[in-house]
Amino acid sequence: MRIAQIIAKQTSAVTAAHLIALANSANHRYKTYKISKRNGQHRTIEHPSRQLKFVQRWLGRKLFSKFPIHSKAFAYVRGKSIAHHAEIHVSNNYLLRIDFKNFFPSITAENIKHKLNDFRYKDGSNLEPAEIDFITKIVTKSGQLTIGAPSSPIISNILMYEFDHYWDQYSSERGITYSRYADDIYFSTNVPNLLNQCLIDVREYLRENPNPRLFINDNKVVHTSKKRNRTVTGLTLTSDRKVSIGRDRKRQIRSLIFKHKNGLLNEQQIGQLSGILSYVRSVEPEFITSIEQKYGGAFINSISGVNQT
Repeated sequence: MRIAQIIAKQTSAVTAAHLIALANSANHRYKTYKISKRNGQHRTIEHPSRQLKFVQRWLGRKLFSKFPIHSKAFAYVRGKSIAHHAEIHVSNNYLLRIDFKNFFPSITAENIKHKLNDFRYKDGSNLEPAEIDFITKIVTKSGQLTIGAPSSPIISNILMYEFDHYWDQYSSERGITYSRYADDIYFSTNVPNLLNQCLIDVREYLRENPNPRLFINDNKVVHTSKKRNRTVTGLTLTSDRKVSIGRDRKRQIRSLIFKHKNGLLNEQQIGQLSGILSYVRSVEPEFITSIEQKYGGAFINSISGVNQT
């Protein structure tokens, strides 16, 4: 099998025969556990074995990276951040957020096989059916993408290319801005009531296009406007057209800094505060400037590990 031979040759870690055996037993090479979500429910994580994860990463870098990802997909894309994602909606007054249920598991081996038919080697030849079967066994468990496999994010973006293309074009024709961040899609506009029809049209599209078969989580559909609190991937769109971490998070950060100033945080908490400040610096540097003015730049930089010049 050509793909197995290529992996074996390039990695020098395993033989082609071992890789084929790994694919055939892949379903049994995951550790399953659950983590709590903020709403009190649990998310199932399927963590692949070290060898399986190694091959999944290779396929992500060497094979799936050859497929296009739409410019309006912001999650799992090098050089893009949640701040970049929020910024494209900041000038619009009305916002619609739609969330998909069980996003990764909704993408099936059959969906992936269909997409792999488009792959071409450098010599122009296609993947053989046995190769496609091998790849899908490596990157899925029981015929589905998993939360935990390192190949799942890029595959999800690839499989959503046609969806993203359709809704970006739909939006451009109607004065709407479209984007997707993993399983969340956002539409924004300055035209009142326009997004109501948009939600109807998304539902109709999903009924008519089963590749992949996606379902809306109605409990997470959110319509907001400039008069209310508009948030995009956890960031607030302010009334003065800026992206912010939000008042509540700022209040929390100020409290943590005050406690640290008074010696009330342990090393783990200081490390967490350092990570928070580094994140905020990339999203809303103006807030960092304001707390530097209050507590001193040297003190704030000592927390976040920034060297002053």
